[in-house]
Amino acid sequence: MPGYRTEAELDAEFENDVPQIVGGLLDLFVQTLQKLPDIHLMRPPRMADFTTLGEAMMQAQGKQPGEFQALYEENRLGSIARGIESSPVAVAVKTLAENYGRDPWTGNWKQLRIALDAYREWTDAWPKSDKGLSDAVRRQLPALVQMGIEVKIGKHGPSGVLVTIRNMTVRDGGDGHLEENTAGKKILGRAALHEFRKPHDGR
Repeated sequence: MPGYRTEAELDAEFENDVPQIVGGLLDLFVQTLQKLPDIHLMRPPRMADFTTLGEAMMQAQGKQPGEFQALYEENRLGSIARGIESSPVAVAVKTLAENYGRDPWTGNWKQLRIALDAYREWTDAWPKSDKGLSDAVRRQLPALVQMGIEVKIGKHGPSGVLVTIRNMTVRDGGDGHLEENTAGKKILGRAALHEFRKPHDGR
């Protein structure tokens, strides 16, 4: 195995390569700007300008249309998933919805707190009241939606505030069998890639 190199040697080699590095970056920048007018995102995400620039850069390097957006979506959803995993309530709500499959769960906050007991992690962070559960769920609503879990909070009625939880990542395959709808899960990033490669067929 080659021995370690001194910092002075590495610095000298880097200084020698700087012109090629800067030249390569400038070439890529020019090619990216040339590609930019031809970039059209099928489903622009947040930070659409950044995604458009990233798409142009990757296509300038010979990558397939949609690859940058797919990677961006995967990283974004991965970050959301980590945020959900840090919330015991969000994890329990997601598990409840997934266990119900295509059917929605409906009940008031008290009933939800009882239902979630089967999926809860035994931690001090668990809400001790219906109000605490309501606040915890509301904080996680945007993240849950991004992960394909729909939570609808109704108006106050005779039995309290009705909450409906539905797993939007499952659909009826048309033959009586349930199948996974990848448009609402982590594979959403890869679904974005496919949208660049084929037209919508109306399904």
